[in-house]
Amino acid sequence: MSINVETSRLQHCGLVAFLRQIDCSVVQFKLLCFLVAHPHAHLCPDTVAGALDISRSSLAREIGPLIVLGIVTEQFYNGITTYSLTSDPVIRNYISELPNLDARETANIRKELFREASKTG
Repeated sequence: MSINVETSRLQHCGLVAFLRQIDCSVVQFKLLCFLVAHPHAHLCPDTVAGALDISRSSLAREIGPLIVLGIVTEQFYNGITTYSLTSDPVIRNYISELPNLDARETANIRKELFREASKTG
């Protein structure tokens, strides 16, 4: 059993390091999980905000840094804004693990990331 836990931890080291590097917030983590589950979709702000159960203003605040970092792409079509996951293969490689995480692994990564954030913040 400990071999599986260690293997799992090693597999997710790149993901955790990436999330730490971008200073990922709780909402951004949820947002990335949602976008990775819809890798080719172009989603309007209302759809994303509704799925995350947050306001559009909160979405704008949380998604902005991800757009600046090139993780999320913002497009404008005929006056409509949409968001999608970047097509950058390097970034996609880091976050491609998200849909493969089970609930326990997701909870453990969130605890590890956000416990550290509460210590520094």
